[in-house]
Amino acid sequence: SNVTLTNLSLTDSVFGPIGPPPPSSLAPGASFQRAIGPIPAILGQHTNTATATGDFQGQTVSANDPANYFGVSLAIDLEKEVSVDNQATWQDADSPTGPATLFGSDVYFRFTVTNNSNVTLTNITLTDPGYDLSGCTLTDPLPPGGSFQCIIGPFAAALGQQTNTATTTGDYDGQTASDTDPANYFGADPSIDIEKHVSVDGGTIYNDADSAPGP
Repeated sequence: SNVTLTNLSLTDSVFGPIGPPPPSSLAPGASFQRAIGPIPAILGQHTNTATATGDFQGQTVSANDPANYFGVSLAIDLEKEVSVDNQATWQDADSPTGPATLFGSDVYFRFTVTNNSNVTLTNITLTDPGYDLSGCTLTDPLPPGGSFQCIIGPFAAALGQQTNTATTTGDYDGQTASDTDPANYFGADPSIDIEKHVSVDGGTIYNDADSAPGP
């Protein structure tokens, strides 16, 4: 204004009156500031509007101005599953032993990556120390709630307990979200052995006697 204002007020649509109270008067061209915070960021889009008023000879003038910020939640999810029945069923198998399958039989793996952020992720990666995933088609950029899958195999089942862990990452504004997930299976090699012995001296000595004539 070109006049001095009195009865000044400063309020916010979310935070209410902003303190400390404004000065008792504000001369032409003069200003004052107030700061509040820190205030924990709210998830997603946040908009609120501040309002200032002042009086001159019974008349009130006012102005308002909004401010915006976006509360980002970064999260990416990876699910690695294993199939030992030619993809008829899939098992999460996070813990040993996982499904058992015959040594040398076919094993498949399925990877599902989901963006659980509220922002789009870029520079998506998917790696596994035990397998080459270069043939997987990655969705990049990956929008909020978006997902993709990759299936690899068949691989010949290795012997015994098998565990390996895959990793996925995605970037937003210089920050990286990541997740890992293991998969387990057990390569079974069933076998049985019998040894039959014979004794002809009242049980003092036993002979394997696989070949005739024996003792």
